[in-house]
Amino acid sequence: MAKKDNAQNGTISIGEIGTIRNILMGEQINQYEKKFQELEATVAQLKTDFAQQLKEQKANSEGGVSSLKTEIIKQIETIGSSSTKEVASIKKDMETKFSVLNSSIKEKNELLEKQIKDSELSQRQYLGRLLVEIGENLLDT
Repeated sequence: MAKKDNAQNGTISIGEIGTIRNILMGEQINQYEKKFQELEATVAQLKTDFAQQLKEQKANSEGGVSSLKTEIIKQIETIGSSSTKEVASIKKDMETKFSVLNSSIKEKNELLEKQIKDSELSQRQYLGRLLVEIGENLLDT
């Protein structure tokens, strides 16, 4: 009786629309729903795969950063070691040069002292002769 009332009123109930839809497009809708479920499964799998790949990439990049850090530390240590060797070499060269310079200064100082002594002796001798000459001049006068 309700169907007759709906038909007389010109309205169709929701159940009747579903029945009409199933009659007209039943097989296609089932195919669409099946395709939609397959797509949802594919998208879910892709999300899982992407998350896994992202996780692997993150792990690989962290490992790469760690190995790069280790390599940089090795290079810094090598540079430090090389610098230490260079400083030691420069220090040795400077010590050698200072030693040679010190020897040279000693030699020049000894030579100068000898020249001063020789000069003092000759000046004393000269002064002595002058005094003798003055004394002789005083006696002659």
